[in-house]
This record gives sequence, structure tokens and C-alpha cells, in this order.
Amino acid sequence: MSDINYKEFMDRVQKRINSYSIENLREIIYQWAKQIPSKERNEFLLKITPTSKEVGPQEDVQNNSNFETDLDDGILEELEDFKKLVEDGSYCDGWGWDHEIEEERDWGDESWVEEIDDFFNYARELLEGGNPKIARDAYSLLFIILFMAEDPGHLPGTDPWEMVETDLDEARARYFHAIYLSSTHKDRPQELYEGMQEFNYFDMNKKISLTSILNISIETLPDFQKFLTLWISFLNLKKGKLASHLLREATKLQGGIPALAALANNDGIHHPKVYLDWIDALEQSQDYLGMVKAANKGLLIIPKDYIIRAKIAEGLIKSGQYLGDMAIQLKGWREAFFSDPCLGYFLPLLKNTDPKVVNEDIIPTVITRIQSLMQKDRNDNSIKKIDRSGEENIASASLTLLCQVYLFTGNYQEAIDVCSKSGPLGWTSCQNPKSQIIPFFLKLLYKNHSSKSPNLDILWKWTSENCHQNSLKIFDNNKGEWFKDASTHVFDRVHTSKEEQERYLQWCIREIENRVNSIITNKYRYSYHKAANLLVSILEVLKSRGKKAQGIILIEKFKNKYSRHRAFQDDLKTALARH
Repeated sequence: MSDINYKEFMDRVQKRINSYSIENLREIIYQWAKQIPSKERNEFLLKITPTSKEVGPQEDVQNNSNFETDLDDGILEELEDFKKLVEDGSYCDGWGWDHEIEEERDWGDESWVEEIDDFFNYARELLEGGNPKIARDAYSLLFIILFMAEDPGHLPGTDPWEMVETDLDEARARYFHAIYLSSTHKDRPQELYEGMQEFNYFDMNKKISLTSILNISIETLPDFQKFLTLWISFLNLKKGKLASHLLREATKLQGGIPALAALANNDGIHHPKVYLDWIDALEQSQDYLGMVKAANKGLLIIPKDYIIRAKIAEGLIKSGQYLGDMAIQLKGWREAFFSDPCLGYFLPLLKNTDPKVVNEDIIPTVITRIQSLMQKDRNDNSIKKIDRSGEENIASASLTLLCQVYLFTGNYQEAIDVCSKSGPLGWTSCQNPKSQIIPFFLKLLYKNHSSKSPNLDILWKWTSENCHQNSLKIFDNNKGEWFKDASTHVFDRVHTSKEEQERYLQWCIREIENRVNSIITNKYRYSYHKAANLLVSILEVLKSRGKKAQGIILIEKFKNKYSRHRAFQDDLKTALARH
């Protein structure tokens, strides 16, 4: 079950309370009380104390004044003192390695967690008690303190943002709520936007949004419709991802699907993600033909090299699935691959297109697109690392993708020729295409049935689970299975002669020998187990092909060559024991 926002939660609570009698509610509270641990009993009694100062005749909380808090601007002085302690590093004893999380971190007095949680509770009470100005200042100070966790020497602990019990997404929404309530109508857009910008570079669970403010209180925001008009006008003058996100959200809040369509038609080129919002809204209203029109509009307007265009093309794929129209889906896959080349878009296109069209059109077009992007990348030194959440990031392609396309279309020799340009190391990150091609060929060459292949199984599992970069969500939900399924499909479909198989086998042996030698001679100790796994995997393949003796000779060769490398010998022994 997904999380319920505060407003929806309180609405549901109110409905349930109204549906029960007083006797029912008394019984519910009594049953809760019976289950409360002894150390939490005083806190439970506090929770069922009336919020007014009048105490009923049956109240049994001793000295109720202990639970009252003087929530005035004195909290700000206390917070400033707390902030000064954190700034001065008073809670930290030093920096060192933590064996549990396998990282270095600050060590020291972690009582700051309980203190900051208390302050967050006080800030919430100020806001709900009708004092948004002081609550706003308190929240601002609290988040400034938490932001100090980004630098060593302030907040000790494994992960300060995770250590606090306060729901920080809700606390952030309450901070924005406090800004809204404490601002004048004229200044509200500027002050709220500046408050939101404070969090623009911090990774919290939920996006910054106006909706979060609406959902954090059961009260309606004052003058909200008037504010929306001002807010949209204000955001239209701003640039950047945050401003675009907030503008699209406000547009939908104010006018729904027609307003999103208008924004897309009038200024979609500057807000490409509005097409995604428009398509999602149409999907929720089950207007699948409308999804087709919106997606086609976006594909026409957004430059073809923009990665975001592939996400718009997914709208065609989805609508085609809803409508049962394969032609629409195929157009979606094709457009998506062009704007963001990856196996996730290519494999469905390969699977669902007529074989003749695949051979005469799809494969040549795909290979040409990849090669042109690779050439463009080589010529353009300004291309930077891709942030796939951006709206104007440009398509790119890799040697690994080119090899993958050759593999899954049965062009094995072309795959070998291309990946032979890569070195024997660098497999772990999957940037080296040999990390996929060699396991692929070992699986292709393994003659199964009578003998087991535990080391090859480990290698194949790692390959299928880790070499699926840029794949679609439908593949990520079945992590690794799409790679295995596609491989099996090509194994079954593409015939290889005995001569070809022998050539591939000898190539694999040479590449594995080069990789093992490179790992051990360079003393990459943390990769010794990978070298051992590769050697015993090729032994398993050779054994399945009736060449066990050749595999044993290969193992003995490396045993003798690196007899003084005890760590490698131990890893090799472990791999052989599995075999």
C-alpha cells in the first residue's frame, strides 16, 4: 500500500471517528493501551490528554504542566544555540572507518538526533498553533543544520538524514506551508520559490511541489486560486528544471488536461516534459487516442536528438498496447531508439517486426544511427555525462551497444571485430563490451545436458543482471530476464557451423587468458576471483564439448604460472570446488 499524504490521512481518520459511537472509541483506546510497552506508557497518556487546558475529572497524568511547552520565539534562541554547537563540531569526536556500512563517517555524540527531532516537533506545533512566522524561521534553521551533514565534522552518524525520526518530506512541506501562510499575497511567489530553491540540490524522497503543501494540512490554503495565477506568471519568467516542474504542476492544478495541452502547444519546446504530463493525464482519464495525438505532437516538436523524446515515444508504446495496435507500438519503439539508443528499445522492435523488414531496414538503420552518434561523440569534446532526468540532454551511443546489436541480430563476427578494439580490463563497469560478449559466447558454445556448469552459471547471472543499462522499466521489473530471453531467442534462431563455433571458442580462450594475465600481473587482488571464475567457466565449456583435457591443461598452466600468488590460488581452488 502506498503512503497516504497527511490531508488524506486526516480525512480518513475523521470519517472513521464519525462512524463509531463513543463506546466504540473508548474500547479502541483501551485496547491500544493494553498493548503499549511499559516505557511508552507516559507518552501514551500524554497523547490522550485533551488539547485544551481543562482536564477531565478522570485525568490521571500527574503534574500535567510538565507536558506543556512554551512555544514562543524563545525556540529560535535555542535553535541558534544548537546551530552554533553543530557548526563548531561540538558533537563530533573524529572521522573514521565504519565496518558496518564499509565507509568512513563522523563519530561522536549522536544525541543531536533526539534534539533535532524535538525541535521539529516544536516547529510543527507552532505552525498548527497559528504561528507560521516563527515556525518558518524554526524550519529554516533546522534544515540549515541538517544541510551541514553534507560536510564532515558536524553531525556524527551513519546517515544523518536517515537517522532522524521526523518525516523530512513532510517537514519540508510544512516549511513551505509556513512560508505560504507568513507571506503577503504580493511577495508569496518570490518567497516560496526561494524557499523551494534551498532544497533543489538535495536528494529527498519526494519532489518539491505545490501539491505537497496542499496535502500537508486539512485546512484550505487562503487565496489559493489567486495565488495560482500569480505563481504561473512568476514561473513563466524563470528558467531551469525546478521552475519548469513547478510551472507544469501549477498549470495542471489550475486547468487540468486542457491547460497542459495549451502549454504544450504554445511553449512545449521549452518545457518538453509537459508532453509527459499531458500523456500521463490522458492515460489516467483512459483517453488512449488522445495519448497517441499528444505523443505524436511531442515527437514532432521536440528535436530528435533529445533523450526526453524517447520518454514521449513511450506514450505511443503504451497507447498502442491499450488499443491493441502493433503499428503504433512499433513506431514508438523506433522513435524511442532513435532518441535514446539502448537495448530496451531495440529488442522489442526486433522481436515484433517482420524479419524481412528487420534485415532490410531496421538493422541497417539502427547500426547507422549508433555509428553516427559514436562519431559525433568523438568529434564533440563538449559532451558531458548524461543526466537522464534532464529535458535537453542529447542522445549518445557506445561501443557496447553496437556490439549488443550485432550479438542479438546474429552478426557474431562483427561483434568480435568491434569489441577486439577494447582492452582485457575494465569489465566490471560494463563499459567494456567483452563483459557481455565473452559470457554470451561461452553460453552459446556450452553443450549442456550431461555436465554441470556452476561457474558459467555465476558468470551468466552476473552478466544478465548487471549489463542492462538504459533499459526500460518493463525490463527492470524483471531484472536480467530480458537479457537471458533475448539471448535464448538468438541462440535458437541463428545457426552456427562447427568451424564458426571453433573459431569463437579459440577467440574466447585467448581473451580469457589475456584478462587473467592482466588481472594477476597488475595485482588486482579484488578481481582474482573473477579470473578464477573465467578459467573454470571455460573448463566447463570445453568439458561439455568433449575437450576436458584441453581445459585441465589450461588450468594447470595458470596454476603453475602464478604458483606464488596465494590469493589467486585460493580463489582458483574455490572455483574448482564448485565445478
